[in-house]
Amino acid sequence: MSNVLFEETARSKLCIGIEQLATALRERSKKVSVNQTLASCTSQDPYISMGIAMGKECASLAPKHYADRAVFILESLVCGGLEQMTLGVRAQEVKTGIETAIYKTLDRVQQMTFPLKPQEISWMDPLLVKAIDTGADVILLEERSGIESSIQVACSMHIPSGYASSYFCTHADSVKMESPYIVCVDAYIASIQEILPFLELGVEKKRPLLVLARGIAKDVLSTLAINKLEGTLPVCALIDQSDWTDLRDFIAESSGIGTSSYVIIYPDKTLFIGGKKDGLSKTATIYVEKGSSSQRELSAQVHFVQQTMKEGLVIGGDAALVHASASFTLDAEASPYAEIVAKACQAPFRQRMIRSGENPDIILKQILGQGPDFGFNTLTKRIENMHVAHIFDSSSLVQKALAAVSCTASNIYLTSALIS
Repeated sequence: MSNVLFEETARSKLCIGIEQLATALRERSKKVSVNQTLASCTSQDPYISMGIAMGKECASLAPKHYADRAVFILESLVCGGLEQMTLGVRAQEVKTGIETAIYKTLDRVQQMTFPLKPQEISWMDPLLVKAIDTGADVILLEERSGIESSIQVACSMHIPSGYASSYFCTHADSVKMESPYIVCVDAYIASIQEILPFLELGVEKKRPLLVLARGIAKDVLSTLAINKLEGTLPVCALIDQSDWTDLRDFIAESSGIGTSSYVIIYPDKTLFIGGKKDGLSKTATIYVEKGSSSQRELSAQVHFVQQTMKEGLVIGGDAALVHASASFTLDAEASPYAEIVAKACQAPFRQRMIRSGENPDIILKQILGQGPDFGFNTLTKRIENMHVAHIFDSSSLVQKALAAVSCTASNIYLTSALIS
């Protein structure tokens, strides 16, 4: 027989679940990853488990390195919002008030955003600085054996679709192909016979094959995946509905087939590099010796730059949201929600201070008093100008994390019943 919890009781259970998840993340050892902590947090109470699940979902919606911060913000937002409801404020009013304050915070983060200037970042690898200076829209890092470090720039373009099955992956989350044949089928592929000549050509010429189609039958996808897994032919398929006019020109399609120097297929997009004609953008590829000591650090730097080239930077150390949420004013009726959001946006910074052995209340008061460029440098244990210290965060990732939290919190505010 089903059990049902309503309104305040239901929301309270969800809140307890989120608090348990946040507590687990706060208490985790440095040897235990955030993902391991998220996975291990459970409850025997089915309703509390629902709250834990919603917290985990929020963490998954946030950018990869912001999962724990998202849960800390969510915990504070939910507790603050539910406190308003216990005072008699309607759930919809709380949702609207919190969302308004978050929108203003996001707008302020955007105003605080500044462009990436690699020459001013002391820790950035000179190779990466040179790659950015080429004006490339995309920067990649490739490892090769027996080579000297170098940079190659080529025309490129992309389409907004990724691989149709993860079985095609040759790397952690992507498929990489050198000089593949590219087949564009402007129709639904119902039978493997429709593309068999291209498969045979790939096998004969010992070249990879990339198949683009408007739709692909499941048995055709299975056949292609099996051929890939058995090593018969390096093949990948993707389903895309975009306009291929520019792509056909770029790959110099002839008799239904074209090519490109290099193709990288991600889960949600495909990048074509070095076509036969000018592309719509440029890609700079940094080549480094495989297994070199600088490779791992350079890889992290390239990832960071890719996230910030277009969207820009904000000050780091979790200080951006602290300043953004404290810098705006709302009318008197909405002020409780501004305070709730400001407190929630301080949560990741407070946790950072606690882990550093500092008093968060004292540090928060000091950085807010010194201005919007200031934060706490955990390496030097000092309050510093984050621009001078070169401590930055990706503006887009900060905004995405807060947006993910807002969505989850709104769902909890409006929960009227839980069934187990």
